Parts: sequence; structure tokens; C-alpha cells
Amino acid sequence: MRDQFTKDQKEFHEHYMLSSLPGMRIGLIFTLILFLCFVLFNSLFFPGLPEIEFYKRFWVIAPVITLSILVTYFRSLYKWLHLIYILLNLIACGAIYYVGINTSQSEPGNEYYFAWVMLVVIGLFVFFRMPFRTLVIIGLLQVMAYVMASVQIGTYDHHRFLFFNNLFFVLAIYSIGFLLAFMFRSLNWKNFLHQKALAENNLRLNGEIKERKIAEQAFRQSESQYYKTLNAIPDMIFVVDKDLNIVVVNSALREGLDTVGLTDDMVGKSIRDVYPLMTHSSLKELEDVFENGTNSVHEEQMALNGALLHVEIRKIPIFKDEEVVQVMTILRDRSNEKEVEELKQRNAEQKEVM
Repeated sequence: MRDQFTKDQKEFHEHYMLSSLPGMRIGLIFTLILFLCFVLFNSLFFPGLPEIEFYKRFWVIAPVITLSILVTYFRSLYKWLHLIYILLNLIACGAIYYVGINTSQSEPGNEYYFAWVMLVVIGLFVFFRMPFRTLVIIGLLQVMAYVMASVQIGTYDHHRFLFFNNLFFVLAIYSIGFLLAFMFRSLNWKNFLHQKALAENNLRLNGEIKERKIAEQAFRQSESQYYKTLNAIPDMIFVVDKDLNIVVVNSALREGLDTVGLTDDMVGKSIRDVYPLMTHSSLKELEDVFENGTNSVHEEQMALNGALLHVEIRKIPIFKDEEVVQVMTILRDRSNEKEVEELKQRNAEQKEVM
């Protein structure tokens, strides 16, 4: 059970990361475009401001974003994506620390340093679909890099109010990112399990359909062989169901009925309506075979085209799940045998008289 859960987790992490690559690529490209628009806007409308020089340091994150985009185009690197993105985001931690320690409290633009850190932190949680624990740890490292840089440049010692207020906003955005990542992961985990269950059910259903088709094909082949066998028997044969509706008629019976003008297809019709040669006692025997499940054999005389026929009627139950579902009736013309027996009997009687 635990091994299966671990296997599912590993499969999910791979699916979670790979399925998010198109969206992550678009988001990171859009982020670079926004950075570029930010620079162009300040250069056009606020040229020469000293804050612009400070803002240029924020571009240190651009290589990390660019590399994150480029690796998505190389499928050969997909198996290393987890490690690559861990490494790139650790570099982002170094970028946060680097910008922070090169910031002076008196330098114009330094008040936006914490806002830039907030963007980096929220970008980690929004764009990168790494395992949740990995995101949490890297996010904490980014916050720690910000805190260490702020302490090193003296913000904690000389501007404690500013230090704690800026840290509050950084931690707030980290908490929001934490919750977003948790919700994204939980939702995708449930969807993954549902999709996997659907895929397994679909695979099982396809297997059952395949087996059913094979069984149907085998049944059609056996059914065809069954009909061929019945049609090859010279005796007249028909099969009825429990409602005494005819389900099978062999060719010998069809030919026999043609001679008395019964040319309509009888399959699906009640034997009472389409087979006038059937006596009341024979119908009663059919019902008894359905009820008792035993063979019935007797002889009758039937008139056919003005000739009197001696017919042996054999009724055989057909079982399904230990229940009689059909009865096969075999009518064998024994007229010639009867004539031979009668001839022998007359010869024997003549010999006795002589």
C-alpha cells in the first residue's frame, strides 16, 4: 500500500511539473516583458532619476528567468528539471542577497528592494511546480537571504521599524504563496488520482470489450457451426424457447413444410400458430420437458400430402445455468422401417399358416 502511494507520488510530481511547463513558460516570458516595460516607461517619462540606477540591479534575476524558460524547450533535460529548477531558485536566493548587501539606506530607490523580493518570492510559488516541500524550503531560504542582507546593511540596527514592516510584507507574500502552492497541489493531486482511476477503468473496460468481442466472434463461429450441423442432419429439427416460440429450424424441416405450403419464415413465431402437424399431446410433452428437464421419446402417425407417416419424435432439453431454456425436437421419419417390420410380420404369419 505504501509502495503504491510512493509510486503515485513520484508519478504525480513528474506529471505536475511537465503539465505546467507551457503555462510557466508563458508566465515567465510575460514577467520579462513587464520588466522591460518598466524600464522603458521610467526611461521615457523619468529620465535621469537616480532611482533608475538602483532599479537596474533588479535585472540580476533576468538570467534565472531566461534559463528557466530555455530549459522548457529541451526535452532531453526534462528528467533533470527538478534539480535544474532547484539550482536556479537557489541562485535567485543569492541574487536577493547580492542586491540587498549592495543597497545603501541613503541610496534613492532602496525602499523598493523589499517589493522586488516579494515579486521573486511569489514568482517561485506561482510559476514553479516543484514538490511542495521543496517550494517551502526554497521560499524560506529566499526570505532568510532578504533578512540577512537587511541585517548586514544595518536596517535592523538603524531603522528597526522599517525592517519589521518590510519583513511583514515579505512574510505575508510568502504565506500567500504558500497557500496558493498548497491549493494548487491539492487540487492537482485530486485531479491526478481521478484521471488515473478513469484511465485504469478505461483500460479495464477496453480489455473487457476486447474479451467480449472475442467471445462474440467465437459464439458466432460456434453458432454458425451449430446451424451447419443441424442443416446437415436429414431429420427434421426445430428448437423452441420457454414461450414455445420457434428459435431454430433446420433445412430438412423447411423442405418438409414447403411440401404442405408452409413457406413463411417461422423463426420468432409461436409453434401453435405455424405448425399445424403438432398435436396437443406433443405440446404438452414440450411443456413437461421444460418443467422436468428429461428427454421425451415417442412415435406418432402424421398425415402429409395424403400419405400416412410414422414419425419418431424426440424432445431434448437444452440447459443454461442448470435451467432448461430451450427444447430441441427431432422428427425422424420411420415409415420405411415400419413397412419393413410389417412385411416381416406378414411373412412370419404366412409361414405359420403354411
